Amino acid sequence: MGLYLFPELIDMSRAVREDFHPQTSLSPQDLFVDGAATLTTDGSRSSVGGVMGDPTLATASKGARLLDLAAKRLSSFLVEFSQLDINFPTAKVGNSR
Repeated sequence: MGLYLFPELIDMSRAVREDFHPQTSLSPQDLFVDGAATLTTDGSRSSVGGVMGDPTLATASKGARLLDLAAKRLSSFLVEFSQLDINFPTAKVGNSR
């Protein structure tokens, strides 16, 4: 998304393809296929340069499509969440002593 959102900060000449070696044989898809939960690991332990995949294939157009999809999914989630009947505890204002 960086190439789309802030292209002036991205130096594609420094992009290097790196083989990603996950810490586990499990993937988020193994645990929660199309679910609301995901498994996140510390990528810095699996990647020297902080990338997963091949950043040399990145384009602003792909970033725009990814951002659009993320915004649509977040919007759908928020609409659905707003319709849930949940009683959240109210915060106390002022000194709690």
